[in-house]
Amino acid sequence: MNTSKSDTVVTVGCLILAIIGFVIILRSVEMGISAATSDLIKAESMSIDESKIRSENHIAKFRLVGGILFGVGLFLGLNKLRIRVDFRSDVSMTKMEEIEDKHSPT
Repeated sequence: MNTSKSDTVVTVGCLILAIIGFVIILRSVEMGISAATSDLIKAESMSIDESKIRSENHIAKFRLVGGILFGVGLFLGLNKLRIRVDFRSDVSMTKMEEIEDKHSPT
């Protein structure tokens, strides 16, 4: 496999990971309530407060996992695409000044 093909495969894989994470975030409430209902069926008896706490915990877990997958997939995917954000303003201003100097009439 060529380097460019392997980079493309890794980039697509990372972006798919980000999409899966995003879908998990969007469906976290539904999946959390479903998991809490499963716990309720297994326990056979549970107070309303405990059931509510369990559902909120399951929802939070799914949001956390989805957020991690989304963040890691997006970060690695964009990094592989070589889309980098320069947070250092002094460097970006220097580059902007160089560009302006090249295009300004002398």
